Amino acid sequence: MELFERRFLDLSVSDKDLVYQSVGPSNKLIKKIGNYIFNIYSSLPICKIFGKDSIKYVADLSTRYALWTLLEMKTNKRAIKNFSLWLSIIWLIDGVFDKYQKKISSEYKRQVVSIISNLYYPNDKSKSNYNKDELDKDDSPKSSELLTYLSDTVEIVYSKYMEKISKYRNTAAYSQIEVWTGVYLDTLPTSDTITKIDKLDEYEKWRLNSGAIMCVIWHYIMFKNVEHVSIQDIKLFEKASIVISYHNDILSYNRDKKDGTPNLVNILGNGMMNEFELFGNAIDYVNDYYKKLRKSIDQHNEQILNILLSVLEGSYNWTNNEARYKVGLRLVQLFKDGKINEFDIILKGEDHTPGDPI
Repeated sequence: MELFERRFLDLSVSDKDLVYQSVGPSNKLIKKIGNYIFNIYSSLPICKIFGKDSIKYVADLSTRYALWTLLEMKTNKRAIKNFSLWLSIIWLIDGVFDKYQKKISSEYKRQVVSIISNLYYPNDKSKSNYNKDELDKDDSPKSSELLTYLSDTVEIVYSKYMEKISKYRNTAAYSQIEVWTGVYLDTLPTSDTITKIDKLDEYEKWRLNSGAIMCVIWHYIMFKNVEHVSIQDIKLFEKASIVISYHNDILSYNRDKKDGTPNLVNILGNGMMNEFELFGNAIDYVNDYYKKLRKSIDQHNEQILNILLSVLEGSYNWTNNEARYKVGLRLVQLFKDGKINEFDIILKGEDHTPGDPI
């Protein structure tokens, strides 16, 4: 238990490189698995719209996250590949909906969700009523081709993913992945979405759902063949999911501000604070959340705590080593150094990671 407590002490909003693991996934392994994921997409028409560079970016991004969070399972290439594949299609869907939110109807979202629902329940017509021939294309971004390509890609790739994890079909983890994937998809923005959240408790619930970290945790449990997870364990995992998403909010603040996406920094804010102070307030809140989480670990066994910390540390290490969070990490350092002018200058600038469609 002392080891777990020491590992928790390393978790905080920081620009330092790694926690716990001294060596991350190798570039050779990232390239190998990333190429495997990319090759699944390379012949699909979606590449014509997003471009092969962007699809490759998503494939590599997914691979790096899978390897960081499942680092102790890195010899289990099958698990890494299957998790990377799931991440890639989820992030591709997320990228399209974020980029073209104003042109995508709620009806189209329902149809995309139905594609995945049908794959989980192929013989249960009460679960969905997706009909490819009736796909709504009235509000299509760029052209009706993108919506068609995305729908086809979701059907093809998610089918492949489910085929590869079919041996887990009768496990609780498999069912929970289906549930939490659906919860996440429900949060996707559309042209008629109004996401106005003012209260912290409402935001916490929304962030638990929109962050999809529970899907990450249940994948870990599934691949580890964990037989028993208590209600108390699940509540702990939900708290961990929230703090991971909150931590991500801080490092994504510059991106979210530009896009108008709800963010913890603003939710915690009040009219008495400037932006620099708001940012620091959010950092303090997340660090306190980590401390509260640490105080509850005595109630759980070592297997559960190892899963918990592997996902917490893996998510931390992934963000601190990704180019897309470079500006966010710089903002954290500037706040700690008290450099408010440089902080403001960076927030007014443009941030875009080349090839990043999400």
